[in-house]
Amino acid sequence: MTHLSRSFKLSATALAASLMLVACGGGTTEPPTDTVPPTVSITDSEVAAVASGDVTFTFTFNESVGSTFVADDVTVAGGSKGAFTMASNGLSATLVVSPTASAAGTLVVTVASGAFSDLAGNASTVAFTASQDYDTTAAPPTGGTLVTNFDDVLPVGDLGQFGDAGASIAEAPAGGTGAALKLDRSGGVNFGGTFYTVTPAIPFEANRKTMTARVYATRANAVVYLKVEAPGGVATEVAATVTEANTWQTLTWNLNGVNPGSSYTTVVISADTDVAIGGPQTYWVDDITLAPSSGEGGSPTVLTFSSGFASFDRTIEGGFHGGFSGSDQDNFSCDYGNPENCGAGGGFTSSTPAVAAAETYFFNYFQTSTPPLGLYSGIFVFAPGVVAANNSGDTPGLTITNQTQLNITVGQNPEWFSSATNNFVISMDFGKWYVLGSGAGCRLQVRAVVTPTAVEARYSVPLSAFTLVQNCGGVASTAAQAFAQSPVSQINVQANGGTIALEAGGKTSGGNTTVPNGDGKYATTVLIKGDITFD
Repeated sequence: MTHLSRSFKLSATALAASLMLVACGGGTTEPPTDTVPPTVSITDSEVAAVASGDVTFTFTFNESVGSTFVADDVTVAGGSKGAFTMASNGLSATLVVSPTASAAGTLVVTVASGAFSDLAGNASTVAFTASQDYDTTAAPPTGGTLVTNFDDVLPVGDLGQFGDAGASIAEAPAGGTGAALKLDRSGGVNFGGTFYTVTPAIPFEANRKTMTARVYATRANAVVYLKVEAPGGVATEVAATVTEANTWQTLTWNLNGVNPGSSYTTVVISADTDVAIGGPQTYWVDDITLAPSSGEGGSPTVLTFSSGFASFDRTIEGGFHGGFSGSDQDNFSCDYGNPENCGAGGGFTSSTPAVAAAETYFFNYFQTSTPPLGLYSGIFVFAPGVVAANNSGDTPGLTITNQTQLNITVGQNPEWFSSATNNFVISMDFGKWYVLGSGAGCRLQVRAVVTPTAVEARYSVPLSAFTLVQNCGGVASTAAQAFAQSPVSQINVQANGGTIALEAGGKTSGGNTTVPNGDGKYATTVLIKGDITFD
């Protein structure tokens, strides 16, 4: 074996220093002792400002901490811990964190002081923290049947387009997942949309007619229409509203007018029909899903109060409906024989061909030649099979159990909608008859005042937004108690303005008392279109 050696020639100064060390007993040295505590930096995988799903946090140490760092050393607020991995060299670790579902907030991860140590046994001496904002309120729908997600479940064939719209499939904006349907409207005309074919047909069932989708719009209160069509002209369309701009929301369309026996293979998406959108706007749609059937996957049961109007005075379910109106100019008792001051109603009949139930409507209009000081105008709709209220006993109705909102499409005339007093009223009369101490009878009633979002729009009004306005001698003290102890027998949508305005939930109802139409008349028109449901 060959040994290699090296010799170094020391200077006189170095030699003297070496001899001094030997004399002092310093001929050998120990490595310096490590007394510096380790540190960690924390980053995450999210590139968007706001996360919409799981976030992976990475912990990078300035020196190896061996196996002294574990998942239990991390405290998480705003979410829950998932998979944890530690690098074999002890220099890094990752932790997946799931934000709270259906919520918006901030994920905060914290590593406490003393949680980990380096190889010399030095423990960390300060706490380390990092945060990431999240919003999971628009998370993709779960359960049900995915119709289109524009990634692996794509429309068959090209996207069609109409009106002022251009349609494409593109990367979703922040908060979305993968690709989405992008609908660009120029504002050149008052409508625009797209359509495409799906295979197989959407599997509607008798108790499975609700569809959902994630929607993003560049304008607040955008009204997005979902329409499904079957060969032979069978079609149904419903509107839903995006309440906030530039954020993902999950919208719901209750397509109660579909016929499960038909093969619906065309999906039509349009936005803001008959609305001045003020220039170019963009709408994104993703994860179009047919919700689970009643009782499947925890889906709430949809109760149909009315699926449409079969004739001038009957709903498809056989409930009686009609209109009412009046003002200070006719002693608040409208004479329908005088078209100068009063209006009338109308709707599709059941014999009208190729008209889906969801497209049928009934309207009531009221007008005066001069601005009224006070007015009312509205529509009443009875529950299925109910043709009159029993004023001496109980009236049948629809029993509300675990449902939380009322869904209804309401329209107004443009003059009323453009006025400063365009709020309308939704009230509900309950069927149970209470005999008061005086011998008189009474039914409970609740009321909500709604601020419109378009000339015609679909509204989902939380039942918690209703106020008890008739308590029948104190048999109920809240709207929730009214829903719990009596069925709903009648729903009313109305304008009440001027001297007879109504109040509920801090809002005041209105009517058109200021904006004349083209004929110089002051018209207030109320319209109900399609189905009325609870879910």
